[in-house]
Amino acid sequence: MKKNLLTLATLLFAAGALLTACTNDVTEPTVVPDEAQAQPETRAFGDKSPIVVTYNECNDCDPRNVLNYKIGDDLFSDLEICFAANIHVDADGDPCLFLNDNVYHILSNVEKYIRPVQEAGTKVSLGLLPDHKGKGFSNLTPEEATLLANIVAYTVNEYGFDGVDIDDEYAKYGTNGFPDYNTTSLSNFINALRAAMPAGKLITVFDYVKDTGNVSYINSTALANLDYAWYPFFGASSFGTSNISGMPSSKWSPQAINLNTTYNALTLPLIQNNSKKAKDGNYAAMMTYDLRPSSERSGTLNVFQRMATGAGFGTVTKTGNDYLKDWTSGGATRTITKNDIN
Repeated sequence: MKKNLLTLATLLFAAGALLTACTNDVTEPTVVPDEAQAQPETRAFGDKSPIVVTYNECNDCDPRNVLNYKIGDDLFSDLEICFAANIHVDADGDPCLFLNDNVYHILSNVEKYIRPVQEAGTKVSLGLLPDHKGKGFSNLTPEEATLLANIVAYTVNEYGFDGVDIDDEYAKYGTNGFPDYNTTSLSNFINALRAAMPAGKLITVFDYVKDTGNVSYINSTALANLDYAWYPFFGASSFGTSNISGMPSSKWSPQAINLNTTYNALTLPLIQNNSKKAKDGNYAAMMTYDLRPSSERSGTLNVFQRMATGAGFGTVTKTGNDYLKDWTSGGATRTITKNDIN
């Protein structure tokens, strides 16, 4: 899904691998500053700043793994993104929303996979992603932008999500008879989506710019309709600015951490330092990607603790058993079209 940033942290990691056998599989004593020891009271969404965002790859992982990481009685993650539903086109060439077999299984069983997370105080959004079909958020006509926004709003309401996350990758604009990207469609879609969804639903953006520069075309009206956006380049030293003109720190995550990798005694402090920078800079969020069962990635607790220590949140604990994927891929899918909303 994402692109890792080749940074100094990568070089340090390589050196660390040669010079030391210390990885995040080794129990490492965590020194928590005195000011970080106090545990927060039970909080509402947004009371913790920066919020912690966690992407869940629904093809591989159960969304309930976020339940295992806590600060006091509260979950460490404030927002989980179920990645992802895909943008397709129907028989008429109109945009529609495709739920693959894994995503549809989770959405068909929201009471099992999603509601426990929401009931524990973490919001859950549905990720949206093009799918190599030539159609994406950046080549919609105004009419298509409104149609797709209504389809997405219908899906959010039907399955009880708290919002959506927009990731405009893998569209292959200009192929399969569809037009190339333009500079207005993405903003039109965001504005139409804000109008279509009930008040309080989140709209967030993965701020990735590839060949099109499409995210940078979000205009001031669409920016006002966004709740948050995330830096797209992952790494221990990852800390960057937005491509969206006028992006305030109150909506921005400058930090992006891939949890499906290994960090060591050289790279973990970089995560902690950047989390402190996010806190001290009054940034809105710290984003993480691909939370997996601890049986696959035993160092996640170390990463979360470094984030929490840097941001002054307190001590992160892991309780409960891993939620392993308990369904078989290859089941039913669903396509949500204009016919459903009509």
